[in-house]
Amino acid sequence: MFVAGVGTETDHSGFAHVAISELRAALRHVNLFSSYASGPQILVCNPDQIKQVLLNLLLNAIDASGEGQEVHLSLRRQPGHVLFEVRDRGTGIDRQDLDHVFDPFFSRKPQGKGSGLGLAVSYGIVDSHEGEIRAYSSGAGKGARFTVRLPVDLPGKTIRSALSSSAKERPLTS
Repeated sequence: MFVAGVGTETDHSGFAHVAISELRAALRHVNLFSSYASGPQILVCNPDQIKQVLLNLLLNAIDASGEGQEVHLSLRRQPGHVLFEVRDRGTGIDRQDLDHVFDPFFSRKPQGKGSGLGLAVSYGIVDSHEGEIRAYSSGAGKGARFTVRLPVDLPGKTIRSALSSSAKERPLTS
């Protein structure tokens, strides 16, 4: 388990690329786009755990999206933080369900399609990194947006800043 204050200086754009690569098989019907600052994106974290969060969010977005729809992943710097955002225009989340999406075993997927643990695990990982994860949706059929905000460094850790403010967007599917 990740312990606050102990981690690895990691280029988070690198594990975003790995997470995206692992999703290629699931992308048969969805177009995945990414937008992130160029150059090294340094963050003190447990990279395997943050990759798991990104995979959970991206897989949920893909599952919620229909044929030909787009899923977007953006990574950007905020003062003292890094923000990951995954958004889709898929099935959306009912307003009354928004308060429960991070509860263990909560799922609106068809039986056998999900355990209801992905977002609960993601919440725990982000919390252990002293970050926050939030879900947004205007209702059923209106898509969803999940944001993960992580501190660039943790108490007791100092890291070098190698972040650039320029961003590029490109399709990741062929």
